[in-house]
Amino acid sequence: MWGNGILFSLIIEIGQLFVPYRASDVNDLIMNTLGTICGWIIFNIISNIFHKLANKTVVEISSNDSISIKLEPYLYQL
Repeated sequence: MWGNGILFSLIIEIGQLFVPYRASDVNDLIMNTLGTICGWIIFNIISNIFHKLANKTVVEISSNDSISIKLEPYLYQL
């Protein structure tokens, strides 16, 4: 979830306080948070598209096989 990205960004910015020649800035935290949220939204959109395409394929996979086998033709088209 995107909350983990925000927490990770906060940890990095706090860590920069203790490193010489590094500056911690609230603008970095805001931009990293916005980037995390945008990445999360884009990932969900692409994930939904792949799942819809995977349901239209003719290939039958067993529970032991990976979903990547079913999505492989679509990954090559990107």
